[in-house]
Amino acid sequence: MKKTYTQLRAFHAVALHGNFTRAAESLNLSQPALSEQIKNLERLYGQDLFIRSNKKIQLTNDAKELLILTTDFFEAERKINKFLAPHENVAKVITVAIDSGRNFSRFLKEFYSRHPEVSVSIRTGNSRQCLNMLTSGEVDLAVSAGELSDNEYGRVILGNSAIVALVSKNHPFSARESIEWSDLAGQTLILREIGSETRAITDKYLVGKGDIQMNIMNVSGREAASDLTATGIGLSFISENEISSQRAFKILPITDMPYSMNSNFYFRVKDEDDAYLASFIRIINDLT
Repeated sequence: MKKTYTQLRAFHAVALHGNFTRAAESLNLSQPALSEQIKNLERLYGQDLFIRSNKKIQLTNDAKELLILTTDFFEAERKINKFLAPHENVAKVITVAIDSGRNFSRFLKEFYSRHPEVSVSIRTGNSRQCLNMLTSGEVDLAVSAGELSDNEYGRVILGNSAIVALVSKNHPFSARESIEWSDLAGQTLILREIGSETRAITDKYLVGKGDIQMNIMNVSGREAASDLTATGIGLSFISENEISSQRAFKILPITDMPYSMNSNFYFRVKDEDDAYLASFIRIINDLT
């Protein structure tokens, strides 16, 4: 069962993330090792689970049914571990998925001051990945800009931030004080990956404004987008509260940007009877 468990965990991660690279990162595995576990699972049961084409993957009908079962399975595992933890001679650990840690450290600091006996494990990902980790039972809590409309989960809005343009100090736009839609003509726009709330908002903005000639560069991850922007090759859009340093960049308001971004703290309503999780939730409410 141990071998099958590992393979099912690999399948579950790929199905949730929709991408072998991100799934491997979430499990701290190499991509070849993860792919081999999926192949072994498919060989073991004699059926394909993913349709692979042009680096995109889709779930087969059998895989969709299996995902429902693995979601239930790992949720049951989480509940079992939670039940047994108070009876074991082990440290208590709370797991949190965050899409941005910039405004979260103050909550962690307060929680540690009240509960030094508890460890907090941080998982990172984009907005969609963090919500997937929460709903699949991989983590206890999540901070995400994404929307989760499910009455099984509670939400606290930590803040709201404008979407701004980011350019390097050597970009031609660095002499400006703001930009608008028409200024993007002929420019290179660096876009985050699908699943990022910044990307979702940018896509809505672009679609709403119509066609304009520009170069699009797709990258995966906030750090990669920031590094490329710093070279001056193009500009990127970002939530203002996610900017960690202004030294290398010029921040430009987008005068016709109608959207902003919430930072949301999510928790399972049914977990409020857990003393430590309830304390974490109270701290979030008290300091927000």
